[in-house]
Amino acid sequence: MSHYSLVKIKIKNVNENVLKQAIQELCKHFQFQVVNQVEDFYGHPRTDFLIGIKNRDYPRGVGIKLENGQITLVGDFYNTYGEKAIADKISQYYTVQALKVGLKKIGYNPRVVKNGEKVLIHAFAV
Repeated sequence: MSHYSLVKIKIKNVNENVLKQAIQELCKHFQFQVVNQVEDFYGHPRTDFLIGIKNRDYPRGVGIKLENGQITLVGDFYNTYGEKAIADKISQYYTVQALKVGLKKIGYNPRVVKNGEKVLIHAFAV
């Protein structure tokens, strides 16, 4: 059945700028485009989110909200790969981006290497 779902991602104290950077990286890697509106199966629009993404696997789009330091996904996941798959990817990309930002703050030069589904972060002292 088609309907909007809200999916909470369990990451505490999310930084809005880091989240936006993570979403940009996710978009590059999985050919998402950033959108201002997502839709349900019937074409009803929704715009109450920070950033929206859409690709061929999620043709109606996924809205990403940030409320009280918590990420919530909004979308109609009917006939897609599902909310868990996209939530896991956003969580992974946010974690990588947050680590990169943290490492830079303490004087390291991080480099991200992707190996299939795995992500390695090499940090070099500057």
